[in-house]
Amino acid sequence: PRQRSVEVETPDLTSFNSVISAHAKSGRAEAASKWLERLREAGLPPDKISYGSVACAFARCGDPASAARYIEQSIAEGQAVGIVSYSTVMQAFASKGQPAQAEEWLGRAVASGVRPDVNSYNIMISAHARAGREDQAAEWLGKIKAAGLTPDLVSYNALIDAAAASSSPKSGEIAERWLTAAMQDGLTPDRVS
Repeated sequence: PRQRSVEVETPDLTSFNSVISAHAKSGRAEAASKWLERLREAGLPPDKISYGSVACAFARCGDPASAARYIEQSIAEGQAVGIVSYSTVMQAFASKGQPAQAEEWLGRAVASGVRPDVNSYNIMISAHARAGREDQAAEWLGKIKAAGLTPDLVSYNALIDAAAASSSPKSGEIAERWLTAAMQDGLTPDRVS
């Protein structure tokens, strides 16, 4: 019997991005990075989804510098990077207690013409709140409003948490003030509030 030759197709960008994303979602940053390299080896140029997924993987693994490096590569290749990619890096730095670096990435987003969303501002509120900088966290709430956006319950909960974690003798009153402000903005407190 004659054997038939079977043509094997090279996976396309979508296939590679699916594998990269699967590794990213499971927190396997090195594996996601290796698949990005395999994508290149296959002669396919990575896109913002490829880079964004690898950045997300490194962010989840607590490596904000590597997350930033992949977004920088995407930008260097002229890809239009959106607020989600910038926020990924911001969140990675914020989670490591580095609000100044998170703020730098928000500034980079704005400088590149990308409009921050409420989530971006919430990252900044939380970053400062976790660092014990209640005043700076409160300033970011004002920046949400100045940008023409509406704070959400996450915004207020971060401020309430900051007040609750404070050693200030007025922390209870401050937490009360933020809860009252959330309700005045039409928000319904949840289990976190």
